[in-house]
Amino acid sequence: GTGAYTYDWTPETRYGSMKSVSLQRIQPLTEQLNLGLTAGKGWYDTPTDDYNGLQLAAHLTWKF
Repeated sequence: GTGAYTYDWTPETRYGSMKSVSLQRIQPLTEQLNLGLTAGKGWYDTPTDDYNGLQLAAHLTWKF
């Protein structure tokens, strides 16, 4: 995606970009309980700095 940035120190609008990817796995543990694992990475290109981030998540889903 793209983004527009405005700063107090400059009258013009500056632009950047963002990209991300993630992978999710859902593993049934029982007929009613699932374990979910998600891993992702994001890349950010802003007018002032470039950086990246890593996301990890685990969740349980119970069907009733």
